[in-house]
Amino acid sequence: MRIRGKRIKWEPGALFAFVLILGVWLTLGPDAFRRLPTRDDAATYEVRIADSRGKLEVTDDPSGNGLRFRIMLRDGYVSPDMTAEQLKQIYGPTVYAQAIARPNAIFQLFNITSWGSLMWVAIGFSGQLAFSFRMLIQWWVSEKRRESHVPMAFWLWSLVGSVMLFAYFIWRQDPVGVLGQCTGLVVYARNLRLIHKTRRRAARQGAADDGDDLDIDGDQNDDDAGDEPDHRATGDGFQARHDGSRRRPPAAAEVKLAPAGEPTSDLRN
Repeated sequence: MRIRGKRIKWEPGALFAFVLILGVWLTLGPDAFRRLPTRDDAATYEVRIADSRGKLEVTDDPSGNGLRFRIMLRDGYVSPDMTAEQLKQIYGPTVYAQAIARPNAIFQLFNITSWGSLMWVAIGFSGQLAFSFRMLIQWWVSEKRRESHVPMAFWLWSLVGSVMLFAYFIWRQDPVGVLGQCTGLVVYARNLRLIHKTRRRAARQGAADDGDDLDIDGDQNDDDAGDEPDHRATGDGFQARHDGSRRRPPAAAEVKLAPAGEPTSDLRN
């Protein structure tokens, strides 16, 4: 791939795609430590009891008495089968109604319990997309310049993404995410402020330099005009001097002819 005759390396993009696919697979794909011994054709729901996580399993009762339920935790505990009435007594009718309903794949995928929570998930995804977009911009600009460069758009998208992720992690009550974003939020805003101040200072300096150039040109024109002598003669015989004042030209000398044999001399009136 080439931009303005320069070849853009494809390896960073391929590595980015590989890491993305690996992360998605590790997050959503099967892994051994999360597998629980569920029965065939069972519907499962993620549950959390105190500090333990596990699944609520719902299957048909082979004896024909409706549904049966059991709790399986990740530490290996598996509860005895419970009837519908037993589940209601322990966890309440709301949990029972959700258990017998068809599992919501979207709720299970994003680990949420309502459609309103989906808005916060969208905010989190938007913030992460902004973070990814800033890195793509920085990589693209650096490849074009053939050197590492951080454009202003990098800091702008960083600030947008940081605000969104900060709000998302607060909603999730995730202290790790909040701690990771609170420092970056200040740094990104400060960098944008410094860039703005630098540009404003440069604009003022440029305007001042332009004004100095105009003043210098005007002074030079005035000096040149003053240095030029006025050689025009006026009607009364006055003549302009170099310094702008006028003086009368010297009177012409009158020469008288002396008698023969006497020396001549210049006589002035």
